[in-house]
Amino acid sequence: MNSESTRSIICLAAILLSLGTSRGDAQANVGMNTSASAEIDPFFITSLAKSGQASAQLILGEMHLTGKGLPLDYSEALKWFRAAAEQGEAEALRRLGFMYESGLGVKRDLAQADLLYDLAAKGGDLISSYMFGLGYMGMNVP
Repeated sequence: MNSESTRSIICLAAILLSLGTSRGDAQANVGMNTSASAEIDPFFITSLAKSGQASAQLILGEMHLTGKGLPLDYSEALKWFRAAAEQGEAEALRRLGFMYESGLGVKRDLAQADLLYDLAAKGGDLISSYMFGLGYMGMNVP
């Protein structure tokens, strides 16, 4: 498979992940849409994530965070979100912020969540701008 085909598949998977409804108010606040995750081939996404594709790392983290398509595993979600964030994936920073805000796989840390939301917002993630604003006003909602 050539890189153009791989990029197209990752873009399609990202679009599929953005469809559907969220799993609760807190997740709705950070744009955690999970309805399509179970339809994505976890073995294919895992191989792309391991090869260093940030989009695939984000999708794999989402699958582990929600338990859609793969077992629920917060440690794996953190691992893959961090890998994607290290490559500049702003949405991965938002997901990490959500995990710190909610205490999923980490000790709840609102200051760390706010820092991650701020970094994601500076990276162009508009939802993170909103979440950072809520934190600034003392309105974090796990």
